[in-house]
Parts: sequence; structure tokens; C-alpha cells
Amino acid sequence: MTGLNCGIVYESQFVSYDPLFEELELDFTQQASGDAVGYFASMKLANGFKKVTYWSKEQVLAHKKKFVKSANGPWRDHFDAMAQKTVLKAMLTKYAPASIESKMIQTAITEDDSERFENAKDVTPDEPVISIDESVTSEVSQNEPSTESQEQLTEDEVEELFPIGKS
Repeated sequence: MTGLNCGIVYESQFVSYDPLFEELELDFTQQASGDAVGYFASMKLANGFKKVTYWSKEQVLAHKKKFVKSANGPWRDHFDAMAQKTVLKAMLTKYAPASIESKMIQTAITEDDSERFENAKDVTPDEPVISIDESVTSEVSQNEPSTESQEQLTEDEVEELFPIGKS
């Protein structure tokens, strides 16, 4: 992972959010003022994958209501920090590599693919290539008995090899 961030989106800085392409537009030239209207988390992986997750304050409050049983605690005293942590955790759980092992596997695959093309070796044989026709002709001629050996057999030898009517 090459980048990880989370933060508060203030009313004065919020421009737009496109949920279809998950594009969050903020104007950081504006002073952070007004109420917090949402929270974001972003990450960038070494392979170029980028992800931005944005939850409106209403989404965070709905999450809090569903999962927090106590009225006291960090959600009451440190709401913004807990909201950022919640959005960050939701993004990481869904989109980040599950473990160091999966990251190592991805790195190995990437490096293997790059080596495959960068360090490719020419494995063309130096010997002349025999065509299929030459190979078949050669095999056929080796498997057929020669006419010389057929002519050299005497009648006695043939009868010895193929006895006819003798018991």
C-alpha cells in the first residue's frame, strides 16, 4: 500500500460526490468551516489500484445507531475520529488486500510477469529443423523390409518361417 488517508468533509469544502464512479470533489482552498457533512477514506496500492470511499454524516449516524449499544464512550466524546475510523475500516475490509500473504502473492505475480518478458531467452534450437514430410518418409522407409532381403530368402527359409500343411 503506497497511500492511506481519511478525513472530515466540511460543508464549506464539499463540492460534489459521484457514487457511480466514487469521485469525491472537495475544494481545499476554502477554510474548513461549518458542520461536518461527511467522512472519506482513500487508499492507493503499489499496483496502481486507487479507492475513495465517502459516507455522508447520515450514513455514519445510521451505522452508529445499528452497531453501538452504549450512549457513552468514544462515539459520544470523539464522534469525528470514530466516524473516520469507521469509514476507513469499511473501505479496507472491502477493498484492501486481505493479508500480507496476498500482497506477497500479488507482488510475486507482478514481478514474474515482468521478468517473463524482460528477461526472455531465445530457445530456438541451433540444429536444422526436420520437416514432418522428411520425418514420415524416413520412418516409413525404416519400417519397410528392403527388397534385397526379400530376394535373398530361399524357399526353404520361407517354408521354415511359414510352414504350410506340415504338422
